[in-house]
Amino acid sequence: MKYLVLMIGCLMIVGAATAQSPADSLSLEQCYEILYWENPVTKKIRTNREITSLNQRIAASGWYPDFQLNASASYQSDVVNFPFDAPGISGPTFSKDHYNLNLNVSQTVLDGGRTKATRQLESDTGDVTEASLESDLLRLKEEVDRIYFGILILQKQREITENVLADLNEQLDVVQSRVENGVLLPGNESALRAEILNRRQQETDIRYSIMAGYEILNEVLGGEIIPSQPLILPDKENWRQSDPVAIRPELSILNASEELFETQKALADAGKLPQVSLFARPSYGRPGLNIFEDNLQFNWIVGIQARWSFKTAHNASMKTDVLELRQKSITEDRTLFERKQNAALSRLVREIEAIEEQVARDREIVELRKQVAEEKQTLVAEGSATVTEYITELNEQIRAQFQLELRKIQRIQAIINYESEQGWSWN
Repeated sequence: MKYLVLMIGCLMIVGAATAQSPADSLSLEQCYEILYWENPVTKKIRTNREITSLNQRIAASGWYPDFQLNASASYQSDVVNFPFDAPGISGPTFSKDHYNLNLNVSQTVLDGGRTKATRQLESDTGDVTEASLESDLLRLKEEVDRIYFGILILQKQREITENVLADLNEQLDVVQSRVENGVLLPGNESALRAEILNRRQQETDIRYSIMAGYEILNEVLGGEIIPSQPLILPDKENWRQSDPVAIRPELSILNASEELFETQKALADAGKLPQVSLFARPSYGRPGLNIFEDNLQFNWIVGIQARWSFKTAHNASMKTDVLELRQKSITEDRTLFERKQNAALSRLVREIEAIEEQVARDREIVELRKQVAEEKQTLVAEGSATVTEYITELNEQIRAQFQLELRKIQRIQAIINYESEQGWSWN
């Protein structure tokens, strides 16, 4: 009997639910919605998008003019003195205190594509991070699936246990009457009462397991779920294989990483080109550009400047080679993942087809087992069979029903696994 209790906990679930859930019920789609909006991983995704946007704005500032304000004041122990005197000519004198206030203004006019590549680099980095977070979120979705169906099994198990208890109590009245009339031995009544007590123990265990399941689901979802809310089995009755609506986040990570390496190559190539900028430098201070005038002066300088690094240009080609090797590794990883994904999808399709074929046979077996159990129940009422024999046949009927319901749940889980394996879209 203990073995039977374990089978009930693992296998029992009844029927498919309607397409629309009642107002007081909770559907799997609603759990997904709560997970998406309330889970910390989703909040991290939104934060990552904000970070990426800010980093792109910072990168775009490479084309903005740059203003640098500098100020200084100094006093020195000695100044230049002319070592000769001439009649009628006096040499200039210089102050020991110096002051300078200048504004440096520069505007990039040619950067070799550095700013554009840097901005794209921030975008690609954000895409890689977001794809990684979406992979974590998909794993949480799969965890929600497991918990959700576990609660469904327990809720239906409790319902079936209560129904079985009602049937057994009705049968107990019949057996008591037969024992009192001497048709059945008292041991039959004792066996039936023991079976009723076992079922009540099952109901207690199931009730507390359901409470624990809701608590776990609450923790994963991050939202409040009412423990008494019945869960609805997804309607997959008319499901047919279809094209994917999204790609797996693992593939998104690989695609984003490949784009990231491509952008890094563009940034490395930009290092081969010079940077050209215009500049202006107005200043006010002493001494000025004319050092022979020992007073505060306003001066300015304008010009054009170029910068080019031989080392950066030399290393750019090697960086490009390294990045191309990394891209090849990404291509190999994608090929490996797609092969594994295709194999998993093929296995799930065959699993779904096999289950659908077996369900029809299971229904026939259930009907046959039901007939045998009903016949044995009639024999017990007539005194031609013992309660133990009836319970044995009843358990065989329950096992057959469990197998049928197990196939049903396996089919739905396989379909959901198939959809997740294809790629899941939260929109």
